[in-house]
Amino acid sequence: MTVMKKPIIFTLTFLLFACAQSSFASEVLTQPEAKKLLRKSGCTACHAIDKTRVGPSYKDIAKHYADPKIAYLKGQSATDYLIAKIRKGTKKDNRHWTKSPEGKKYGVMTPMSKGRVSDENLKKLVSYILAVK
Repeated sequence: MTVMKKPIIFTLTFLLFACAQSSFASEVLTQPEAKKLLRKSGCTACHAIDKTRVGPSYKDIAKHYADPKIAYLKGQSATDYLIAKIRKGTKKDNRHWTKSPEGKKYGVMTPMSKGRVSDENLKKLVSYILAVK
């Protein structure tokens, strides 16, 4: 390999790696971005980071779905399951979440339309919620 080709290959490799990193980074929400999007989407009307409101806290959701072998996921990832659940709501199927750790009974979640949050942002929000500790 000639001396000129090495810097070009190195530069191209670096650029490809940098582009891949920036693309991945844009998929992950920072805490301030997530909080803003959760408020804008209406999620905070029923949920909070560490308190039970009408629905479970984000910490309880993350803890609940931490086990990928939950039977009712039926092989789905927790992310895909929750996205579908958020879009459809829980009117008919809320049996897996009946009471909070404090003993409060959860309300019924209404379906969230794409007008309130896009599919792309919903996936980012669910990924953020599942990572809450």
